[in-house]
Amino acid sequence: MIAARIACFTCFALCISVGEATSQTFVVDAAGGPGSQYRDLPAAIAAVPAGSTLVVRAGKYSPFTVKKSLNILGVDSQTVSIEGLGAAQIGPCGATENIVLHGLGFRALVPLIVLGTQGTVSLSALDITTPSGLTIIDANMVHISSCNLATTVAAARTVARLNVTRSRVHVAWTNVIGQDAIATTGTTRPDGGGAVVAVSSELSLVASNVLGGKGAQPFARGNLAGFGGVGIAGDLRSTISMHACLVVGGNGGFDPNGLFHGSGGAAITLTQSSSATVEVLAPRGGTSGDPLGQPGPAWNVDSTSKLALDASVPTVVARQEANPRPKTIRWTVSAPSRSLIVPILGVRPTILALGTTVPLLVEPLVVLAPLPSNATGTTIFDLDLSVVPSLVIVHAQFGVVLSQGRIMASNVVPIIVP
Repeated sequence: MIAARIACFTCFALCISVGEATSQTFVVDAAGGPGSQYRDLPAAIAAVPAGSTLVVRAGKYSPFTVKKSLNILGVDSQTVSIEGLGAAQIGPCGATENIVLHGLGFRALVPLIVLGTQGTVSLSALDITTPSGLTIIDANMVHISSCNLATTVAAARTVARLNVTRSRVHVAWTNVIGQDAIATTGTTRPDGGGAVVAVSSELSLVASNVLGGKGAQPFARGNLAGFGGVGIAGDLRSTISMHACLVVGGNGGFDPNGLFHGSGGAAITLTQSSSATVEVLAPRGGTSGDPLGQPGPAWNVDSTSKLALDASVPTVVARQEANPRPKTIRWTVSAPSRSLIVPILGVRPTILALGTTVPLLVEPLVVLAPLPSNATGTTIFDLDLSVVPSLVIVHAQFGVVLSQGRIMASNVVPIIVP
C-alpha cells in the first residue's frame, strides 16, 4: 500500500477554495426532517444559487430540470428515487455551467436526458431503470461512472439504454444492458433492444459491461422469434473506443415450435464512416435461439467503416474502494508490473488527446510523484484529503508509463470528499 499526503496540496486547496468560496450546501428531504431546507428537487433547484450543492436524503422526488451549475448528491441511488410524470433533464446550458448528479435512482417512466450542455456533466452512482434509459444530445462532455443502466421491464418495441447523438461521452465502471423484448399481438419480430447507440459522436468506454437485450419467443405458432439486440452501434462518423469492456450481443429468442428461432445479436455494428477500437477483451455475438445454431457475429462493419482489435494491450483501470479512515480516499489501480503510476487530480473534467490509449480526461491541478506498480499488477493507493472541504467534487485519473515507454491512462474516478 502506498500512502500519500500531498505536500503541494496547498495550491490545490487554494484552487478549490477560490472556486467554492461562494458555494453553499442545502439539504433536500421529502419527509422534511431536521436540518432540511426543501422537500422536493424542482423547488430546491429553482431557489438555490448556481454553484450550490444539494444533499438529497432518502425519499421520492419529482422529475427536475437543471440549467445551471449544481452538485446534486443523493445519499444512495436505491433510496433516493426520482418518480412521477415527465423527464429529468440537464440543460440546455452554457460553457461555464458544470453539473454533477450522484447517487440518484430514476424509476418508473422517468427518463434522464442531457441536452445542449456546453460545459461538463458528471453522472456517477446513478441507477437508471426506466425503460427509456439515458439520452445524450449535443453535449460537449459527459462523464458516466459507476452507473447502472438496466431495466427489468420488457417491451414489444425496445429502445437502446444509452443513446448518444452529436456528443462526447466517457463511460467507466458502468453496466449498460439492453431491454429484453416481449411478444404481443401484431409483433412481427420481437427483437431485443440495443445497449448503446452512438450517432455522430465520440464515445470511450473503460471497464464496463455492455450487453444487448434478449429477443423474445414468438407470440403464436408461425411467427418469428426475436433477434438479440446489438451491444454497441456506431453510426454516421462516430468514433468509439473500448478498453477492458465486456461487449456482447443479445441472445436470440427461442421458438418452442422449433420453426423460427431468433439469431443472436452482434456485439458491435459500425455504419456510415464510423470507427472503433477494442482493447483487452474481444467482443462476442449473442447466443442463437436455436440450441444447435451458431452465435451472432462479433461485429458487423460496412465498407465505409473501420474496426481495430488489439487484445494484447495491457489493462489500466482505477477503482475507488471503501475509505479506510475519515478524509482519506483509497484507490486500487490495476496496471502492468514494472510500470510507473502517475496520479492526477483536478476539479474540472476535460478531454486531452495526448497519444494515450485512453485520453487524459482530467484538467490537472496537481500531478503527484510517480509510484511504481507492484509485482502483482494491483497497487493500493491512499490519499489524505484532510485539507479539502467536505462535499467538494474531485476527479482523479492515473497515467501509467509502461516499461517500454508507452503512455497510457486509466478511467476517471469522480470523488466526493467525505
